[in-house]
Amino acid sequence: MRLNLDDNMTEHFKLSELLWLPQWRIHCFPTKLQYENLVTFIHQVERMRRFLKRSFIVTSCLRPDIYNSKIGGSAGSRHMRGRAIDFTVKGMSCKEARIAMKPKLDEYNLRMENINGNWIHLDNGKPGISGRFFKPY
Repeated sequence: MRLNLDDNMTEHFKLSELLWLPQWRIHCFPTKLQYENLVTFIHQVERMRRFLKRSFIVTSCLRPDIYNSKIGGSAGSRHMRGRAIDFTVKGMSCKEARIAMKPKLDEYNLRMENINGNWIHLDNGKPGISGRFFKPY
């Protein structure tokens, strides 16, 4: 599989920002399955980005297992499968962005962590007992 980091995955997301590992300052290389998952998932995220009409600043997307472990990510993290993204929203606090996005989670088939952190986590996992707005612990 040949990848070009400059490729646009959607109108607003480049492959390079989805594969960047900030703590190691390198890009990761996805498996075929991770890439296929990422293509599907980032189109779901693109819908949310269009809804907000604001830029998303990606802080984490695809993570190799060892990187995920080193940064303290969950052992079952969807980031390792290309099915999760962490980001901030330009011009909005994370709290404001969560409030705005919450009503669209069902329509876009996304879940969002219910945390008070300085980033937003979206994934396309199935809703559990707490629904689409979930506590990660």
